[in-house]
Amino acid sequence: MKYYKDTNNQLFVDPIVENHTGLVEITKAEFDAMIAPTFSELQTAKVSKLGIAYSKANELDIAYLNTTFQADKASQDLIVSVLSAGSVPTGFFWLDKANNQVAMTYAELQGLSGAILARNQTNFIKFQTLKAKVSTAKTQADLDLIVW
Repeated sequence: MKYYKDTNNQLFVDPIVENHTGLVEITKAEFDAMIAPTFSELQTAKVSKLGIAYSKANELDIAYLNTTFQADKASQDLIVSVLSAGSVPTGFFWLDKANNQVAMTYAELQGLSGAILARNQTNFIKFQTLKAKVSTAKTQADLDLIVW
């Protein structure tokens, strides 16, 4: 396979060179260097991957009251909605991950919300710390060491 570039550094690969003039043949190494992402692009991609991991970590199940509760976005939004009422009725329960009814007072539901908040705050601090490491990374190897 042959590689070419034009005067605007637009790249072409043989056999897709017909109808083009002024092409200069380049080596595969030169071609690869021209299509490789910049270090800044690699940093942006790393932050994006870390952001996905951060979002997932904020929605993991959470242990509370000797059981495990779902803590995905929908569950967190529902807790906020229920807490906004300011109280819960007698006999109120919340379903745990296994769909068992767990009796809860308003204060216990606040505790579940607080446990999620504390976990998410820890994740936020971790995400900010990792983003700072990405911004100070100098090489691809440095970036590879930064993992959630």
